[in-house]
Amino acid sequence: MKILIFNLDGDYAHFRKFYTTSSPLTFSFPPRTAIQGIIGAILGYSKDNYIEKLMDTDISISLNKSVKKMRIPLNLIDTKAAPAVSFGKLKAYHLGLQPKRGHTRIRFELIKDPSYRIYFFHSDIDIMRKLLEFLNAHNCIYTPYLGLANFIAKVQLIGEYEASIVTSEEYPIEIVSPVRIKETMPREFLVLEEGKVYFRERMPAQLKRDRTPEAYSTYLFEPNGKSIRAKMRNYVKIEKIGNIVWI
Repeated sequence: MKILIFNLDGDYAHFRKFYTTSSPLTFSFPPRTAIQGIIGAILGYSKDNYIEKLMDTDISISLNKSVKKMRIPLNLIDTKAAPAVSFGKLKAYHLGLQPKRGHTRIRFELIKDPSYRIYFFHSDIDIMRKLLEFLNAHNCIYTPYLGLANFIAKVQLIGEYEASIVTSEEYPIEIVSPVRIKETMPREFLVLEEGKVYFRERMPAQLKRDRTPEAYSTYLFEPNGKSIRAKMRNYVKIEKIGNIVWI
């Protein structure tokens, strides 16, 4: 089979963790659901139908850079408390005739200089061909962004590569993508190596058609972009790239 590979880069990113409220924290990399949204934006799918169109998509990701997180206060508009905007009110605001209201400042955890490599496969040849054409021409229908609308993503096509599914768990192999942790995995599936750090995060893996989470998964990854050595029952071998597993 052939898969598409492209990079996502930006100045900042924020993929909000579902259990944070007043001080939003971010995942270290975009969940599968966020990547579906980015691809849907490129192809021009609306928020009402991109989930259905990309439901059976195979997606994976790897880190091009180490994950660097920082906290920055952002000014947000309180849409519930903000007064209705009119020319007269805007003029009064600028003249200082009445105080500004409807803004709140919240500290967001952001990823600085994010860079990810996306691996994409869909059984629908038309979707694959259309995405390849868009990426190759640097075109998109809607603007792709990294979690928040003001964090615009830079998308760069790497290419279309031959890949094959391998079934084997006899020997540990190098995996460049995060690994989904399952209860059926033996304890010794992971080979700990010196100089590597191992993190795990639980994030949404699939959305319902109303965009509410349907399933969650836990992923193991190396935050500095290094590979993970593990015994995997099924993985995808990509020529000249390496081994990945679908997330």
